[in-house]
Amino acid sequence: MIRKLETLTEREKQMKKLYLGEGNDFLSRPMSFAEYKQLIREHPEYPDVGFVYELGSMARLGTTVPEVEALTNGDAIDVEVHERYGYPVVHNHVYIEMIYVYSGTCTHYIESGAQEPGTHSGWKGFQMKVGDLCLLAPNVRHVITALEDDVIVLNVLLSKQLIDTGFLALLKDKYLLADFFKNILYERGASAYILFPTGADPWMKQTFGLIYQEEQKREYAYREYLVLYVKQVMIHLIRRYQLQAVVAESVQQEMGSHVVAILAYISVNYNQVSLKQTAEFFHFSEAYLSRMLKKYTSRTFVQIITELQMKHGKELIEEGKLNLAQISQEVGCFDASHFTKKFKKQFGISPEEYRKKLHFTV
Repeated sequence: MIRKLETLTEREKQMKKLYLGEGNDFLSRPMSFAEYKQLIREHPEYPDVGFVYELGSMARLGTTVPEVEALTNGDAIDVEVHERYGYPVVHNHVYIEMIYVYSGTCTHYIESGAQEPGTHSGWKGFQMKVGDLCLLAPNVRHVITALEDDVIVLNVLLSKQLIDTGFLALLKDKYLLADFFKNILYERGASAYILFPTGADPWMKQTFGLIYQEEQKREYAYREYLVLYVKQVMIHLIRRYQLQAVVAESVQQEMGSHVVAILAYISVNYNQVSLKQTAEFFHFSEAYLSRMLKKYTSRTFVQIITELQMKHGKELIEEGKLNLAQISQEVGCFDASHFTKKFKKQFGISPEEYRKKLHFTV
């Protein structure tokens, strides 16, 4: 029988009673595993669920499991329902976590690295509401508090391999975004998460309902079904919400909330747009836009444009349908000579030599 998500489990009922009584304070803010253990020692009447946290929280950078496969006997995906009124014990893990708010509102705390106004001892909290989908990077210390009966949060645990073959593979034609997201998800310290606000999107809610049902029923090949559902979710995010993606404020500060949209805009218009035009389109100064691009891509506007031009030019050479003059015009270079000079600098070989090499290989 499939558990009704709206119904509190027995443990959630116990924890709710504690929250409504003397637990309001400590269940509303992040706590370390050591703090949790001390709390249980001092109050043995409280529910003790230490086994859930112990492996992942003994050390500052300890991990819950080495990978998703350790939870699933070798599979690359797993699905969990986040516990309401649970102890907010901070933890981290090697795998990537997809967090979807099915209903209600929760607070997601991320380690900020410093004590700031509005934080709990170095933990910065942000609200996640209905439809918010968060891709959490590996090794990020975090915790979610869900303190209302109507809060339903579904956690999908994803291996790096599944992200590579799913989300990032789907971005193969969106070079800048793929590179940017890959840095966020795999480069330690790049950023903690990517947030996609999908709101009341009925397709998204229905699909996550099906993901939950599939996990509960566990019929033949159910994990393969889960992978297919998650890949559909990834396609839907790229189609509908890539320009609305928000990267962790702790890294971005004010400017970063626009960076995904800017990279997508440059990817589409690279063969005809200038720094000035891009800055005007987003209502920034050229200097501000230049700093943003350098900060989040480690490249200048000119370097980004050149990489996109040469990548597309190389693909057009491989197709073999256009001559160099036509390719130069297609990618936004002045003429064939200009394209040749940039191509050779980028790849160490001229376009003519590369074309001959392709014919020789074939």
